[in-house]
Parts: sequence; C-alpha cells; structure tokens
Amino acid sequence: MNDYAIIKMKKVIFNADDFGLTKGINTGILKCFKSGIVTDSSLLMNFESTEDAVKIIKRNKLNAGIHLNLTEGKPLSDEAHTLIDKNGNFFNITKFSLRFMSNKISDADIEREFTAQIEKFLSKKLTPTHIDTHQYVHMFKKVCKAAIKTAREYRINKIRYLYEKQLPGFVFKYYKKQHIKSLIVSSFSKKSRNIFKKEKFISPDNFAGITTIKSSFPMESFINILRNLKSGTTEIMCHPGYSSEALEKISFYNKQRETELKALTSERLKEEIKRLNIKLISFKELN
Repeated sequence: MNDYAIIKMKKVIFNADDFGLTKGINTGILKCFKSGIVTDSSLLMNFESTEDAVKIIKRNKLNAGIHLNLTEGKPLSDEAHTLIDKNGNFFNITKFSLRFMSNKISDADIEREFTAQIEKFLSKKLTPTHIDTHQYVHMFKKVCKAAIKTAREYRINKIRYLYEKQLPGFVFKYYKKQHIKSLIVSSFSKKSRNIFKKEKFISPDNFAGITTIKSSFPMESFINILRNLKSGTTEIMCHPGYSSEALEKISFYNKQRETELKALTSERLKEEIKRLNIKLISFKELN
C-alpha cells in the first residue's frame, strides 16, 4: 500500500447494539464477530440474557462496551423512583422523554442507575471499550453529562457520538420515519462534541446507523453509508440477531435483525469495504 492510500484510508467501527437482550440476539452478534464485519458491541446489563452474553464475550474475547439503559426492562438500582412506573419497569422512550423534558426525572436517579449498570459490567471481569445508551437517551444534555460523570469514576473515557450527518441515497427517500428520527436525535446531540472535548472523552468523528433501522434493504443501506463516509473514524451502529418469540414481546425490531445479520456476514459487504480501502477497528483503538 502506498503512502497516498494510507492517508486516504478511512476507519469504521461496526458496533452491534443490544447484546444481552435475548439469546437469539447474542447468537447473531457472535456470528457477526466471527464470520462478519462487526468489531465492537454494546451490552445491556438488566436482562435475563445478559449472563449468556457475558459468557459469550468472555469465551470468545469479544469487544464490548456498556449499553446504558433507562427505557426498557427493570432498573438495577433500588433507588430509581423517577425512572419507573407503578410496576417497577422503566418508562418507555416516549414517556421517558416527556417526563425528562418536564423535569420529572431525577439526575441523581440517573447517576445511581448508570453506576449500578457499570458496576455490574465490571463485576463480570470485563473491560468496557466504551459507553453508549439504549434508544439514544444521551442525546439529552443532562443524561450525557450524567453518563460521562459516572463513567469517568470508573476510568472509562470513550463514548458514542450521536450526530448523524444526512447522507444522499435511497434510504431517506423511502424511509421518512427513520429520517425524522435521525434529525431529532442529531439536533439534540449536535453540541455534545463540545461536552466530550471539555470532559476529555473520546468519540468517533462520525456516526451512522439510525436510518438503517426498520429498513428492508440493510445491505444497500450499509453500502450507501460506506460510499459516503466522511474523513476520520465512523461508528456504524447495527442491530443483528435472530428473531424469536422472546424478542417479539420486547422489541418491534425483530425479523429485520436477521436481514442485518445476513448483510453483515456477506461477502459483498466485505468486498465493498476492501474496494473502498476502509480499515475496520474497535472503540479500544480510538485515541
């Protein structure tokens, strides 16, 4: 490889979210590490299948960060009063967002829950590559600051950057709901880079992946993203896994995970990465 090629090489982290949500997702993510292009993952700490995911990560020496969660399942903290409904479950993302913007969510409750989830991760003798949040809740400035404050106490200093630059291509033309979601998350997250710099946290230069959610064409979505990469390092969020009854009960995004899995383990995507001179890395390689 000549010097010009080295200069022009772009780096990508394919990060698989929702490790630990179900055993089918755990199996799918493992396959994407072993036979595909996934280089990092984000582990949920408050689900029944978390223990299965931990075993898979340790046995196969996989990269994993902490998928801090405030909107699904039950909390790990005993003092999460403003985060839960009368049944002891987290409020869903819509109710959480409304309560948060109405100042009905306690900052202390958020910090306590993040602490409990990080401590559980570390108790499994795992080393986190980074932190991010389930359903993008660190798009909110106060949640972002709480995540950073808590993570710093455990010497974690890498975090997902949620601002997604709008890309050309068919995705936005045919998947307007995802486009709108991306615009909302990005508008809240645009200034988080300043927080990261002030607190000396490291994040990829770019982020992509919201617009692949619910897509019937994940292969084309990923290729569209790869062909329009900006300079530097880009995290591409993905959600591979196997469909199951257990998943249907807790997630609207079910069979679509199998189409992502197929794309992420395909020779076509591997060849495209090679053709575009893209280097695959993990969060732990950021500096």
